[in-house]
Amino acid sequence: MDRYDRQKPAEELTDTERFSLELKRFERENERLRMENDFLKKLEEIARMSRT
Repeated sequence: MDRYDRQKPAEELTDTERFSLELKRFERENERLRMENDFLKKLEEIARMSRT
């Protein structure tokens, strides 16, 4: 985002801005994968409880 709250085209981004965007993307993906893992663990726990 520039100072007018417009998104800059990819060609205008500095290396630092590109790195920052990539880092944010990885953080979002990491959080999504954590939530998915927690969900699957809970599902497995429920399945184990229903078998007994």
